[in-house]
Amino acid sequence: MFHYFRNTAGTFPMVGGNPAPTTPDEEQAMVDALQTWKTNHYKTLLETKAVARPGVVALMDQALQDPTIAVGVCSAATKEAAAKTLSITLGDDRVQQLDVCILGDDVAAKKPDPLIYHTAAERLGVP
Repeated sequence: MFHYFRNTAGTFPMVGGNPAPTTPDEEQAMVDALQTWKTNHYKTLLETKAVARPGVVALMDQALQDPTIAVGVCSAATKEAAAKTLSITLGDDRVQQLDVCILGDDVAAKKPDPLIYHTAAERLGVP
């Protein structure tokens, strides 16, 4: 968004029927408003439409029953969003059985940086 404001806002002076931001404070306010809208829309979709992909729950149940298999989740999503998604799509019982669950806020670098996977491997004792 900030790239847009700085490089193309002059070409498109109106945003949603309002003048494009012209100051850093106005830019930040618009980004914050868009982020809030996106988050609220995402939560509504998640609560009303989200389901696990076909086969995921059955595969996870099999893996969770096998003590020789470590089961975990790594997600770049924020902790709040990922936890809600996991709860809705997998159920809290499965999530609580995970050997490792590392979410976006748990590591300093986001994907594609491999830190989240290295952290999971370390916690699981995988060399």
